[in-house]
Amino acid sequence: KVRLVHGLWRQAAWHPEQGVMLKFLSNDFDQPRWKTAALKNAFALLGKRRFEMAAAFFLLGGSLKDAVNVCLKQINDIQLAIALVRVVEGDQSPMLLELLNTSVIPMSFKEANRWLASWAFWKINRRDLSVRILIEFASMLVAEGFNVSEVGESNYDDPSLALLYSRLKTMTLQTIKGSSMIPGQQEFDFVLQISRAATHLLLILSLPGHSTPPKFPEKGYLNSLPRRIQGPPLLIPHPPVSFAQNPVAVRLLTSTLTSILRRELPPVSPVIDQNAARGRTGFGSLMQTAKRDVQVIVLGTGLTECILSGLLSVDGKKVLHMDRNDYYGGDSASLNLTQLYRKYRPSQSPPTELGRDRDYAIDLIPKFIMGSGELTKILVHTDVTRYLEFKQIAGSFVYRDGRISKVPSTEMEAVKSPLMGLFEKRRAKQFFEFLQSWKDEDPATHQGLNLDTDTMQAVYSYFKLEPGTQDFIGHAMALYLDDDYKTKPARPTYERIVLYTSSMARWGKSPYLYPLYGLGELPQAFARLSAIYGGTYMLDKKVDEIVLDSHGKFAGVRSGNETVKAKQVIGDPSYFGASASGVTSGKVRVVEEHKVIRAICVLKHPIPGTDDSDSAQIIIPQNQVGRRNDIYIAMVSSTHNVCAENVYIAIVSTIIETDRPEMEIAPGLQLLGQIYDK
Repeated sequence: KVRLVHGLWRQAAWHPEQGVMLKFLSNDFDQPRWKTAALKNAFALLGKRRFEMAAAFFLLGGSLKDAVNVCLKQINDIQLAIALVRVVEGDQSPMLLELLNTSVIPMSFKEANRWLASWAFWKINRRDLSVRILIEFASMLVAEGFNVSEVGESNYDDPSLALLYSRLKTMTLQTIKGSSMIPGQQEFDFVLQISRAATHLLLILSLPGHSTPPKFPEKGYLNSLPRRIQGPPLLIPHPPVSFAQNPVAVRLLTSTLTSILRRELPPVSPVIDQNAARGRTGFGSLMQTAKRDVQVIVLGTGLTECILSGLLSVDGKKVLHMDRNDYYGGDSASLNLTQLYRKYRPSQSPPTELGRDRDYAIDLIPKFIMGSGELTKILVHTDVTRYLEFKQIAGSFVYRDGRISKVPSTEMEAVKSPLMGLFEKRRAKQFFEFLQSWKDEDPATHQGLNLDTDTMQAVYSYFKLEPGTQDFIGHAMALYLDDDYKTKPARPTYERIVLYTSSMARWGKSPYLYPLYGLGELPQAFARLSAIYGGTYMLDKKVDEIVLDSHGKFAGVRSGNETVKAKQVIGDPSYFGASASGVTSGKVRVVEEHKVIRAICVLKHPIPGTDDSDSAQIIIPQNQVGRRNDIYIAMVSSTHNVCAENVYIAIVSTIIETDRPEMEIAPGLQLLGQIYDK
């Protein structure tokens, strides 16, 4: 209904966002580009706590699931969630079925709401249970094996339940089956309790001086009854028009109770006033959930913190996520040009010839994702891939004997590769076949080697591999930073090589994936997951103090004059004084062992020797340049939506070994060609 919404916005001349919304809604949201734009706006609106607008933009971007989650977790309006699913996908929607099973039915048991439970069972085609739930409750839970964590205290003080039961019990074969499974004594007790409540109401109406129906309390008319017939107070608030104020309903109830006791069908009832019908269901606010206190505070928006925040929110925890920066990602964020220059060159503005600021998302810490690695499995398992788009890295390269060579990804590339001579290729082929055929339970595949006790150097020696081949395998495939792995058992190296080859076989060209718009999208994806499931995010929020109680245990977090209390805190070490100088008390949580130097370089051309690849990883093994640690080069481009057209971002990094760190990355900088800015 985009056109309809566009027309409504045209009439909203008073709204300050009218112009922006009209311009945005004029786009074609069948195109992936504008769907992505709508989703990004939705996440931005979540951060501003404009939840209704966020849900609308999720619908605009085609993400019904996220819109429903916002209604459930943020707006606390399950009716709106149900309405959205039924309007968008209809009554046969799998999402509606999931919503009923995972949210509505547990809620109805928790609040002992028979009306809601009966409706939910009817919608999932369990019409036998739709009848039984009106009389049975806890007993039916055990019999049917429902996994419900909380069950409210049930009562039979709502006379309108008798009307619903009478109408449903013989409506279909399923409802007849359901009513036949209700024990006779339990049905009799139900009718007796309803009769007592209804009789009391009729007596009140017949008292002298009550020419008009009495006004009952807001929480339900039965709260005013004597305790001996009242039972537990009703959990369902009733609207102003009560059951007793509808004379047609009173007459119908009398007839219904009599017919149930006589096991007869009631006469055909006249049409009941719609306001009264809605009133007896209590469908207005019965599904509103109470706000909970913050249970977990997460400090910092690095990838680890955001993963934990997302998983905790999905698990139902109330999470408050804070970051001192005005961007997501912490030390591993992706910054635009203005943020990048403000961080490293505060007195300088970005060159205008580099293009628009919004075209850039430059990583502070470069990383490519292994196609079959643990991080990929986490992304798939948590379903945050629906918030991300990936593109494959064009190639993996290694520096050897003064030149850049591509790591072979096909058999033809392996034959042509200059990395090995003819006889060495044959020995390497035998080595990889050995790894591929290895089976722990089959000694015939071991060739006398034991991966758990033999060192990797022993395995290399067994296949008579040259030092250059060992460098290629250990550093370009197993991705070790130094040669210490050679003196350790071969099992971890075997697993790393298998991971590399399986990722290469799965994706081709290279084993690496990279998210569009930079690595900063990874923590943002989990932040979005947390926000949709009720998490609250606060960027650019300074953390002044970790508040402890009298026993020295965590009690809350203070920011300025505000203190938020919680039972648990999670955060990166810098929030706990790990990076502060002169800290003399408290537990040491981080020990600095190494430092890393990274040079972010802006190029106007691809890296020479990479076949004009739009992205690449180049590894310079330490033995090739006389170092202890490898040098890494990661290059991405506008193909990955991280910079403007015809611009390339290359990041050269290594572990610092001397007091002249920039000289240590000189071999990597020389491979880049002409550098526009660094």
